[in-house]
Amino acid sequence: MASMMTMNSMPNGDTTTTMMMKKKKKTLKIACCSVPHSGHMNPIMSLVQGLVSKRDNIINNNEDNYEYTYEICVFTFGEDGHTKYQKQCDELKVNISISHIDGLHTNNDMIKLDLDSKKFPFPTFADRWKPLLEKELNKFQPTIIVCDLMTLNPQEYAHKHNITLVINTPGPMHIIPAFTLPVNLEGNGVNGYAIAFGGLYISFKAIDLFGFLSFFNIKDWGNFTKRTRTNIFGNNNTIVLVNSFWGLEKPRLFVPPNIMMVGPIMPPLRSKLEFPRTHPVLHTFLVQARNENKKVLLVTTGSLIRMEEWLVKLLYNAFCNLNNNCVVVWSLKQEQQEYIINLNEEHNSKFHFSSWLPQPSLLASDYIDGVITHCGWGGTLECIAGGKPIGVLPFFGDQPGNAQLLLDTGCATSLGHIPKFNGDSSGHSAYKNDGISITQEGITEGCHRLLEESTCRENAKRLQSLACDNPNMGCNAACDQIILALHNGVSHLCDSKKYLQLTGHRPFAFTFIFGVIAIAAAYGAVAVYISMADHRTASMVGGEF
Repeated sequence: MASMMTMNSMPNGDTTTTMMMKKKKKTLKIACCSVPHSGHMNPIMSLVQGLVSKRDNIINNNEDNYEYTYEICVFTFGEDGHTKYQKQCDELKVNISISHIDGLHTNNDMIKLDLDSKKFPFPTFADRWKPLLEKELNKFQPTIIVCDLMTLNPQEYAHKHNITLVINTPGPMHIIPAFTLPVNLEGNGVNGYAIAFGGLYISFKAIDLFGFLSFFNIKDWGNFTKRTRTNIFGNNNTIVLVNSFWGLEKPRLFVPPNIMMVGPIMPPLRSKLEFPRTHPVLHTFLVQARNENKKVLLVTTGSLIRMEEWLVKLLYNAFCNLNNNCVVVWSLKQEQQEYIINLNEEHNSKFHFSSWLPQPSLLASDYIDGVITHCGWGGTLECIAGGKPIGVLPFFGDQPGNAQLLLDTGCATSLGHIPKFNGDSSGHSAYKNDGISITQEGITEGCHRLLEESTCRENAKRLQSLACDNPNMGCNAACDQIILALHNGVSHLCDSKKYLQLTGHRPFAFTFIFGVIAIAAAYGAVAVYISMADHRTASMVGGEF
């Protein structure tokens, strides 16, 4: 090791020789990756921003024998992903590398492939991009990989090459057991039943939708859960950051130490409101409503949902029936605004329509009194961070489950029946025009409860405090876990042999049914064998006479 000699003069004129060891340079490389869906890309970008902001402090505070440099590279898929990451990096002045992996060109192409394949899309995407991503990762040679839960390629690459892996989960904790299928360790509940006595614990895993889909590999779900379980628990190199918090979710008795709650990791909602400058017409509408002591309802259904004409009109008529002291700010696509353009003359002053709204800024403001949302996870956390009571209008995917979480906390009201789990990203499978699943009267009543009942507001403020005031939550805490894993690994948090033994289990009913079938088949085979043996014996005896 190289060294450097320095001479220091002492007060008595003597000199001392000080050995200053020159530190070796070491580059640690962080690869970040996500599928090109906004709900998965945005959290990864938040982590990238947080890691960049910590980078200089980590270097300056380093006290071991290495002088570290940190290189961060984001791997994106398709033109949309590259454009969005590049735009965010430019806006945030984040200096990182962006590696563009060609494939699908736009987010719409990806959605079309999702609908055409009639399968759970992420295994298909992983197989399509695997060779291209592996080539780029081989060039980069990452020390650690940070990726989204649905992005299987980098997870499998880390598993293959024994690289430390951080999986970010932009959803609630309960999706981890839904994907990894553990035995029932939580006692009686929706996941099964358990009996504990005299030191003996017997549990039964109940039939649930995800277990059913996985067992029969419906729409490739079994393939996805098998790969996800292996990536999380199959090697002692993985931690999972769950973007949720206790309070929104009910406590669980058994959570492996490599799975960590980190709460919302999105940037804090901006206290300085920009929409007075960017959306002056909206600002004038909100100021007038406040001056007239009217309450403001924000309505948003996300970028994927394509509501049918009957549902748009149903919502519109329900909002028209709200009290005169309420106005509505509605984020509605331009083509859907055409459905009601001829209906809006009488109630024109009650509505402000826009195909795009500055939602985080609105939620951070005092102008909004309540929100109707489709319950995508990112939007759900934004509503919680803004401390706003919620009217739930879920459509597909994880949205119905997210809606139920909000209802259970008391910060939300329902506008209709909560639809069952479905994969129809158009939203057309969620509600029927039958006067049962969702009604004009039910929507109006739900909005009244949302805006008038103090319980919803109080519970919303409580959730806001639990999510945003906890120093162990948020992007900063999540990045601390990534840096800790980068320097020390995560094997001390993992026990793959134990985890694999306790996960990947089918519901007990399937075991029982197939066990009965196997026993019946064995009994039948034995009976046939005995019958044939008796027949041969009878033939031999008859032959002797």
